[in-house]
Amino acid sequence: MNGQAKFAEHDFEGAITDLTILEQSGSSGGRATDLLEASKKYIDLWKAEQAIRAKEEALTGDQALPLVKLSTNQGEIEILLFEDEAPVAVRSFVQLIEAKYYDGLRFHRVIPSFMAQGGCPNSREGSTKQPGSGGPGYTIKCECYQENARMHFAGSLSMAHAGRDSGGSQFFLTHLPTAHLNAEKGKDEGCHTVFGRVTKGLDIVRALGINDVIKSATVIRKRSHPYVLKREEMTPSLD
Repeated sequence: MNGQAKFAEHDFEGAITDLTILEQSGSSGGRATDLLEASKKYIDLWKAEQAIRAKEEALTGDQALPLVKLSTNQGEIEILLFEDEAPVAVRSFVQLIEAKYYDGLRFHRVIPSFMAQGGCPNSREGSTKQPGSGGPGYTIKCECYQENARMHFAGSLSMAHAGRDSGGSQFFLTHLPTAHLNAEKGKDEGCHTVFGRVTKGLDIVRALGINDVIKSATVIRKRSHPYVLKREEMTPSLD
């Protein structure tokens, strides 16, 4: 397993070892240097994430986080939703799932070794509009600038957008940690809200291609309160 593969599987110590050797060889064209720096950043981020995940897994009853399933033509993907850190994104996502909004939509943008993006209504079979340009008729604010915002790891569910506070129904699932999408001190653009993580089916996420379809999206469990956006939490759009 090479440095990039170890990085993708959260083995950041191993990635640093391999990437240091590659960087010293001078044969990577600078790619090893970028990934090496990201690996160093992610050591502490991953430790913090593991601690959060341990607490999440201990939650029971109505405190347990929502869990959803995307059934695709490639297989099934289960996703745990980060309601405590991204409540607006999670409520919107669950609300859309329960309205069958995602059923039949396609993954219209896939970049190998990066992510698979879906959730655009224009990707539905028969639509004459450009895939990637549609939404649910409203936008929500980014929640990635909060102090407790989650970071991007392999299998992160993140809100796609065309600029700050322009997210709607489109989302992407990451193949590996993506440091450039995380919020950092002094950064006020370019970050994305992580609002869930894949708990089953990361291999399916990585196998998705352009035009693979979400056959159905279902809620496996959720907390007892209503999952409905408040008027002040959304801005009408022309999608």
